[in-house]
Amino acid sequence: MCDCVNLVNEKLRPGGHRLNTAITFDGRPEVPLISLIRTDAWKVETRRGQPSSFWPSYCPFCGEKYPEVEKAEGGAA
Repeated sequence: MCDCVNLVNEKLRPGGHRLNTAITFDGRPEVPLISLIRTDAWKVETRRGQPSSFWPSYCPFCGEKYPEVEKAEGGAA
């Protein structure tokens, strides 16, 4: 997997910024969490009061495909 998230965060650090990333417990690697922004109002798009976000399948910086998420079998105990 590429290291673009860390490289971009290092370049953003002098300005006091960083990418919004998330750690999930479903086997996905730490990838940028992309929020949808309304360009007419420049605010985060919401659905049912929650921010609308998505995880990309490919790195938005270099285009490398992220590893597939393996689905756990069975349900909660």
